[in-house]
Amino acid sequence: MIQQYRTGRSPTSIARIQKISRRMVYKLVAKYQNLGELAYKALASGRPKFKVNPHFVKKVIEIRKESDYGSEKIHFVMKQEGFSVSQHLIERILNEEGLTEPCEKRRGQRKYVRYQWPISNYMWHCDWTEYNGKQYIAFIDDRSRKIMAAGKFSNANKENTLFVFYQAMLMNE
Repeated sequence: MIQQYRTGRSPTSIARIQKISRRMVYKLVAKYQNLGELAYKALASGRPKFKVNPHFVKKVIEIRKESDYGSEKIHFVMKQEGFSVSQHLIERILNEEGLTEPCEKRRGQRKYVRYQWPISNYMWHCDWTEYNGKQYIAFIDDRSRKIMAAGKFSNANKENTLFVFYQAMLMNE
C-alpha cells in the first residue's frame, strides 16, 4: 500500500482497492513516515510480564535454599512477612531460577477433543429449546456441526419433530 502511495496512486483509489477508508490510508502513511519499517513489525504478543523487585527475587531464592519450601509454603511465609504477591509469581521465579523439578506424577491438561463421527451425515442429533414463548428445534450433523433443518413451533411434540426430521432428510439426500 505504501508503495502504491509512493508511486502516485491516489488515497481514494488505494482505499477502494484495499476496502478501507481514505482516512485509514492517510493514518497508515503517516505512521510509516514517522516510524519507517518499524511501524509494521509485529509486536510481542500476550500480556507483558510483571516486573519483580530483585530484592524480592533474592528473598524467595534464600527461603527456597534454606528451607526447601515449595511455592505454596513460600507464598504463606511471604504473606506473613507482609508481601502481597501471588503464588504463581513465586512459581515463576522458582522456575526461572531452575529451583524446581517437574513432577512425573502430576498430569498435564487433558487434550480437548470434541465428540464427532468420522463421516458427515452419519449421525445427527436434535434439540428443542424455548425462546420468546416459541419452541425451536434443530437437527445438527455431528461431524460438520451443520444445521440440517430447523423449525419454529408453538409446542414441542413428536409430530413436529418428525415433520422437521423428514424435511431434513428430503433436503439432504
